[in-house]
Amino acid sequence: MEWVVKLEARSGWGEVETIEVATIKRRVVGLTAEEVGLTLAEGKDLLGELGRLVLQTQMEEYTTCARVCPCCMKLRRQRDCRTRKIQTIFGTITVEAPRISVCPLHEQLGIY
Repeated sequence: MEWVVKLEARSGWGEVETIEVATIKRRVVGLTAEEVGLTLAEGKDLLGELGRLVLQTQMEEYTTCARVCPCCMKLRRQRDCRTRKIQTIFGTITVEAPRISVCPLHEQLGIY
């Protein structure tokens, strides 16, 4: 028997993305006590991966919104992308965190 755990992320503008979190396989006949349900290690791995995926999709959504200049509504360019370590109740999660440039119009005017 096989279970596939999927995360469905719906953006603020209606896009839906389905991400496979984990696949759990169990035989049907001849199960031992350890093979019934999830093991503690599987549960921890599953929650850790779920937390990482939720945090990463939040960062992607935030970055998409933050790239739009609030004054002129133009798309600002992405300077580079670095990784950040964020402490959560499920442990430290490493996510991609892009750096966004200042709007060229505001840079000329000296507004930051």
